[in-house]
This record gives sequence, structure tokens and C-alpha cells, in this order.
Amino acid sequence: MFFDTKIMKELLYKSIYREIFYHTDKKMLEMNYFATTSNCTDEEYKKGMLITYDFLDKKDVFFYYVNAVNFNYIITPEIQEWLEKTINPVLVKSALKKVAIMISKHRFSRISMQDTVHKLVKVPLKYEIRYFIEEETAMKWLLA
Repeated sequence: MFFDTKIMKELLYKSIYREIFYHTDKKMLEMNYFATTSNCTDEEYKKGMLITYDFLDKKDVFFYYVNAVNFNYIITPEIQEWLEKTINPVLVKSALKKVAIMISKHRFSRISMQDTVHKLVKVPLKYEIRYFIEEETAMKWLLA
């Protein structure tokens, strides 16, 4: 793991699908998806997304690290529409500067995640989004 183990991170939320940490020293939200997302229902996914993005609204977050290597949930067009209406407003008003998304080395998974994010983000954003397959490279870019 790239993170310095001497620095404490605060566990904000944990479920069988994801865990969310806040790094006060870095003003960074870290979300790690688990392989169990393949069993996630639409309602559970929505609940988790609302909880996640509520932290963006309540915490002082400039950097957002998403480890989506094990993300296996299928985002349907209906869920994409819900994300656009529900999550986009939070992202637009957030203080985010950079978002680093760790994606699978597998071509299909990688393209699927990038395609979903690009469909979701239809308005000009104040922050950069980049995709990575190596954590160290992601952190160097994110926190530079």
C-alpha cells in the first residue's frame, strides 16, 4: 500500500461492498471497492453512493482516490441516469481538485469504468479525473 502507515486515516464507512477513509493531512477521501460488488443490488449501490458523496459535502476534500480494481457492479442506463441527477450536483459544488481512479488491468473492465464515468460527467468540472493501473503512479499524480 502506498499510504504511510504512520499517518492515521479515519474509517468513515464500511460495508460488504466498499470502505471509505478520510486522510485529514491530505484532505483526501479514499474509497476501496470489494469484489462483492458483483452481488450488489441497485438499491444497495444507490445507498452506498449517497453515503460516499455525503462525505464530499461534509468533509474538506480536495483529492479523491477510488480503487475500482475489484468493482464488479453493472451500472445500467437507469442507474447512470440516477447518478447524473443525484451525484453530479454534489460533484459540481465540491472543492475537489483531482480524482484518481484505479482501474483493472483487464481491458474490458477498464473501458467499462472509463465509459461509465465519462457518461456520468456531462457538465464541465473544476477538477481533473485520471485513470491508473498502478497505485504509486496514481498517488504521485493525485498528491503532487
